[in-house]
Amino acid sequence: MFRAVELSISPESRRGWQDLSRIAPLGWMVLVGTLAGILPSDVKPELVPTSQVTQEEFEELKRLAQDLSTSPAKEPDDDAQWGDLTSMIRTWTHDRLEAALRVLEGIDAHSGVLVQSPSSSPLFSIQSSSRGKVSGGHADSHDYDIRLLDGSRTLRPWQLVNAAATGERSTDRTEHIQMPDGRKSFVWTETRYRDRLLAVHVVQPGLAQLAGLGIPGNEAALQADVNKHEVPDTRFNRDANPIANTHVKQSQPPEDTVQLQSQSGDGLSQISTDSKSDISANTTDQILQAQEDSWRRRQTKAGNVIRIAMVQWQIEDEGSYRHPLFDVCPDQLQKIEKDILDSTGKFIARPSAWTDDLAAAHSMLPSSIEHRRRALLRQVLRACKHFDVECLLLPEYSTRPETVEWIQRELDANNLKTVVWAGTFRKPPYMIPELFKWLKEAPDWSAVFPLIIPTKHQIQKLEEIPKAIRTRCKKYPSIAYEELFNPERDALAAMTPDGDNPISRIIELICSEIFLATSPSNLHGLAWTWCDLVNKWGGHHQDYQQAVKDIVMQDVIWFADLTSMTSHISKRRTILFIPAMTPRSVDYAILGQANYLATGLTTVFCNDSGRHGHGQSCIIGHNCWDNEKDDSVPGIPNASPYHGVVPGLYRPRREDRGWLGQFEQAMVIADIDPMYQAEGKPRPQNLLPPLRLVAHLPILEVGSGQHRKLKHPDVFKLLRHKSQLTSMVYSKLNANQATCRKTVVGHIIAEISQVLSSSSSRADTVRDHDPAAIADCLEMMAYAIPENEYWLQQRSRAYKHEHASNPQRWPPPTLLDWLYVDIDKATNEVYPKIHVPPFARAASSKTPG
Repeated sequence: MFRAVELSISPESRRGWQDLSRIAPLGWMVLVGTLAGILPSDVKPELVPTSQVTQEEFEELKRLAQDLSTSPAKEPDDDAQWGDLTSMIRTWTHDRLEAALRVLEGIDAHSGVLVQSPSSSPLFSIQSSSRGKVSGGHADSHDYDIRLLDGSRTLRPWQLVNAAATGERSTDRTEHIQMPDGRKSFVWTETRYRDRLLAVHVVQPGLAQLAGLGIPGNEAALQADVNKHEVPDTRFNRDANPIANTHVKQSQPPEDTVQLQSQSGDGLSQISTDSKSDISANTTDQILQAQEDSWRRRQTKAGNVIRIAMVQWQIEDEGSYRHPLFDVCPDQLQKIEKDILDSTGKFIARPSAWTDDLAAAHSMLPSSIEHRRRALLRQVLRACKHFDVECLLLPEYSTRPETVEWIQRELDANNLKTVVWAGTFRKPPYMIPELFKWLKEAPDWSAVFPLIIPTKHQIQKLEEIPKAIRTRCKKYPSIAYEELFNPERDALAAMTPDGDNPISRIIELICSEIFLATSPSNLHGLAWTWCDLVNKWGGHHQDYQQAVKDIVMQDVIWFADLTSMTSHISKRRTILFIPAMTPRSVDYAILGQANYLATGLTTVFCNDSGRHGHGQSCIIGHNCWDNEKDDSVPGIPNASPYHGVVPGLYRPRREDRGWLGQFEQAMVIADIDPMYQAEGKPRPQNLLPPLRLVAHLPILEVGSGQHRKLKHPDVFKLLRHKSQLTSMVYSKLNANQATCRKTVVGHIIAEISQVLSSSSSRADTVRDHDPAAIADCLEMMAYAIPENEYWLQQRSRAYKHEHASNPQRWPPPTLLDWLYVDIDKATNEVYPKIHVPPFARAASSKTPG
């Protein structure tokens, strides 16, 4: 059988699909069991180590094999391997199907195979390769050119699975949503193994509808700007909360809207809740009250730790690395100077047209991007207040000078004592000096790293800083990314003064500056690029060999002096903050482990998860080394508020390594002991945990102006849980509503409120006899906010299985720990303005608009 499969998928084979289709389900079962190392065989690929397969999974696989081992049908059948399953089909229930799918999904997870449904796209296409044509229904002996979201490639016939109903036309190649302009936005599934594309699966519309998986309201338009809601401004109290008065306004669906139905064991079930019901202020007030009560209960911390937070989010393309002109609302620019935009009015084509005259007349312009930044950060600061966070770290190139000053105002207005390391931005030339006096000493095009200090709190030793915003500039660029900025000339220095305050234990390196500490091999490259940047901006450092000794080595010694356990121990810095925008997250994990093992340093790596970042932010400290001996004992509770799940703390022994997802948007809060990060053996009896997770807060970003890279809810996965979400009325939603994050998340929040209302008398999660209610809410939230799917699913599964053996006080943090961010504008609200200096000094021949 293995030989037959090998021949079928070889490049020389022209009968691949036909030969593979002759393998019966039991044959595929044998192949899976053998490849997984579960069935005894001379073939020993063991894609899945047998130790990873649980006894429950093993028994379920045996049961599935027995189901497939049915006696042959008495009557001849043209499709024998499927006709023989008649007796099995008679006993095949909904529960048996779910159990089979669950165990097969487990095998996928163990082996590294990922089956995913990318967001629908009109870019998707399938066409015959130049090597041959397509002839009817299934792919025959010809290859196909497939265009996916990450590029085009050629697939063999067996790699394209096209499921269709009998008689369905081959031109209806896949399920789709009709766009207003006549285009089709297609839906498909991909199977990948360690980022390698294995297969693409499509379903034709007729079969999708027959199976109850059709897109609701397939004829309706899929628009990003559906359901613009007007909500009040959000601050830090329930009188002006982020969700209150968020009325989910839904238009009446057309009469011929396709009804969504879920298949259950006893037939089709429908949800009868009114789809037009609003998410009321009372509902959201209850949620926010429960959130803040839960957060304040966790506000207390031991006196020996410092509470830090970091935020990973999807920053706009290039972030604040680019000129501020690129952050301005395009429609505003179009009113002023059409030559700046291309024909669509969406992308800046000629920034050089932004001249002195135009900039003088329009020095401050509205920015929807800045509006989004503040909407996200407003909820982050709300969490900082209720968790009593002392230090907050933001990613590289995530702020503007206006953002920094806004954060400083918010800290004081809301009486926060949080000190904020506010990412970075590049300072453009020609800025009006009176606007940002704290930027006066920063050179043009320098990458500025601000430290924001609350002025209402006299933090010990920090009052010596004469201003509320302190800065330093980035010194060493990313060579791989050809990063360009005006570099710091002075030796590196910590941003907080020496002292007894825990915050004085923090040291900072900005993204690629970490290569100072990773390998001596980096020193020459750092010196060369530093000299090159200095010369570009008018300096005179031609001898990079000398720069290795005079510049780079001095910074290496500085880092060693401040972090070493054998030098300047009274001034020792033990927590390393790294704001980053990088795809090379592994470098930072290696650095964190090496520094922890060398000197007990805890690293807080805060990355962007947008176009140029790769996410995977994490805190690398206690338990971060790859210990050969796994000391964990199953069945014993841990200190995680999520019943054993610990998102955001680096754990190399785990398959997910504990870090945040590649596209995830979330805030992580942890307590770090700045004095004793390493336990030692024997462990001191009274040494509290050196690193402890306090909260993981996924960001639920919604709104008609949501970041264009954020995915729509996964409607197909939501359908599988429809029966559990009683307030989700898919039977009355058209395609626009069913794929609108704001609508879907609003209903999930209403369901969470219902769960809280029906169980307010419980003391802890041990007394929760229906854990599926909370688990399903988290599962639905994962499908509604796909970028956060992984850790929400982990929290869901952990609660379902560990709510009693690893209990938490009621209501459980796993249900309440998230940040709702609505980026729609409030009533009468205008976008915040940012300073847009001239891109070029050339005078404009046109009259300013």
